[in-house]
Amino acid sequence: MRSVPEITLGYPVLIKFNSGISGSGFKLLYKGFLYLVTAKHVLVNGSNQLHGDTGSITAYSLDEDDDEPNIDGIDFTQLSKDGNILLHQKKDIAVVRIAKLKSSVENSTLSTVSSLNGVSVITKSKAPIVWASEQHLMSYDQVLVGNEVIIFGYPSSIGIPNSPQFDYEKPLLRKGIVAAKYKKASTIILDCPVYYGNSGGPVMQLGLEKDGRIYYKLIGVVSEFVPYVEHWTNSKSKITNTTMLNSGYSVAVSIDSALGMINYK
Repeated sequence: MRSVPEITLGYPVLIKFNSGISGSGFKLLYKGFLYLVTAKHVLVNGSNQLHGDTGSITAYSLDEDDDEPNIDGIDFTQLSKDGNILLHQKKDIAVVRIAKLKSSVENSTLSTVSSLNGVSVITKSKAPIVWASEQHLMSYDQVLVGNEVIIFGYPSSIGIPNSPQFDYEKPLLRKGIVAAKYKKASTIILDCPVYYGNSGGPVMQLGLEKDGRIYYKLIGVVSEFVPYVEHWTNSKSKITNTTMLNSGYSVAVSIDSALGMINYK
C-alpha cells in the first residue's frame, strides 16, 4: 500500500520556457477555472519580465505504466496580454489561468475544462490527468510546526545530466518536517533541502484528523533554500571570501497568497 494518496502523485508539473529556464508547479481547480500555481521567480525575472515568450507544462497520469506525458504548449505572452498571469506584488508566488471549467461540478479527476487562448495540447496521456482542488488545500493558520511534509518537484540542478541517475522529465519527492512558521512574512520554513528546479513545486502537510485518520493537504509552494553563509579572511592579504552553501532548510510560500490573488481578481 502506498504511503501517500495516489492523487497527490499527479499534482506536480514541469514548467519549461523556450529560453531554457525551467521550474516546478501544480494545477489547481478553483472557482470555475484551472490555474497553474508556481513561484513567481519561475515565471519572471526581477523586473517582472517573462523568462520567455512560449513554453510548455508537462504532467503525468496516475497510471505508472502510462509513460506518455500530457504536454500543453503555453504562449506566456498571450496569457499575460489577456490578464491571465497574476504575480504577487510582495511574495514569491504566481498563478496562471489556463482553462475554464465546462461542467458545473468541480471534481479533481472528472471535470472537463476548456483551454484558454494561448494554451494548446501537444501530447495527451492515455489516462486522465488529475489536479488539486479547494478541498485539498490547507490555510497558513492550520500549518503545524513539527508535522511531516512532502515536496514534489523537478530539481534539474542535481545529478550528472550526461550520465543521468534519474529521469529529469519526471518529478522527485522529498520528505521533511515543518521546522517553523515565519509569521512576519507568512512563510513556512521546512527542514527539507531544495535545489534549482524545485522552485514552485507543491508542499503537502501530513497530519491527523480528530478521528485518527491521516490527512494530506497542500499548504504552499517551494520558494528558495536557506543558505549557510561562511566567511573567511586571508591573514596576509586581508581579503575576505564568502561562501554560500545549502543549509538543508527551505522556504515555502503559503497557498493563502495564491488564493488571495485569485479572489481579488
